[in-house]
Amino acid sequence: MSLLTTISGAASAWTVAGVKAKAFARIDGNGDGSLDKAELQKTFDAVAAKTGREARDAEAVIARIDQNGDGAVTRREIHAHVRELKAAAASTVELAAREGANSR
Repeated sequence: MSLLTTISGAASAWTVAGVKAKAFARIDGNGDGSLDKAELQKTFDAVAAKTGREARDAEAVIARIDQNGDGAVTRREIHAHVRELKAAAASTVELAAREGANSR
C-alpha cells in the first residue's frame, strides 16, 4: 500500500465522519447531542415523503439502539449499534437483507 493510498483513505474517512457529524447535528434540532423520538420521526417522515416509501417508526428504532434507556440515541450509541450489526453479519449482503427486513 502506498503512502498516497494511505493518506487518501484517511482523508476519505475524515470526510465521511464530517458528513455524518453534520447530518446528526442537522437532525438534532435542540442541539443536545442526542436524537429523541420527535427529532428522529420528523426525519423519517421527511425521507418517506421524498422517496414515497413508508416512514420508519422512530420509537422502534430508538428501542433497538438506545443503550442507556433514556429514550434517545447518541452518535456513540448509533456507532456501537452499527458495529454490532457488522460483527453479527456473515456478509454485507446478509447485513443489507437484515436491515431491509427491519425497515418494514
